[in-house]
Amino acid sequence: MSLHCSLHVMYELILTMDKLWKTRKPPEPLSILTHTSHEESSEGTSTSLVDQRQWSIPECIDIFLNCIPALRERQLEQKELIWDKDCDIDLDFVVASTNLRAHLFSIPLKSKFDIKSMAGNIIPAIATTNAVISGIIVMEALKVLAGEFNRCKTTYLPKHPNPRKHLLVTCPLLKPNPKCYVCSPRPEATVKLNTNTVTMGTLQDKILIAHFGMVAPDVEFDDGKGTILISSEEGETEGE
Repeated sequence: MSLHCSLHVMYELILTMDKLWKTRKPPEPLSILTHTSHEESSEGTSTSLVDQRQWSIPECIDIFLNCIPALRERQLEQKELIWDKDCDIDLDFVVASTNLRAHLFSIPLKSKFDIKSMAGNIIPAIATTNAVISGIIVMEALKVLAGEFNRCKTTYLPKHPNPRKHLLVTCPLLKPNPKCYVCSPRPEATVKLNTNTVTMGTLQDKILIAHFGMVAPDVEFDDGKGTILISSEEGETEGE
């Protein structure tokens, strides 16, 4: 029942958000009743290593359903579940659920080997980047606490070293622009509109983006209910 709900019912609800699928292919709800475990596996199973073979959708369904009881039993014993990429049950569950979701959104499926490689690289990459950025923030914060504002720098971390082979590139802070709506002493602007003729599209495209230079504007009506007029998230204003 949980698999049917996650793979079919929820995506039926997502499909009702027509605005999301005007420029991209909508997800295709998957029902476990229409897929059996007797379908043939992906091609190349006889020559590929087991973990490098891409599972078929019926295989993903079977493995997903088989992992649930084992994970539930472990949760009852340990009170909580801690994911370990080196544990076969944990990895099988992630591989199966990931590929099922990818299939719904027409995203290419991945083998167990590929997903384990990605999962193993995400945490070290995040930890390393966070450590670098945190260190830079602390260094600049010490200058602020010491009152040495003239020594503060803006630091960029590009994807590749610059011509001087520096990975961290610094430059002096820019002075506040009095015409900037963000760093000016009074970060506000008054806009008068004819609400009978100006549309939300005109407000977003011609005024907020073209005139004020906003990239992804958000506009909320101060009515005490948090009514969203313009949102940078697709589908958030659906039905407003």
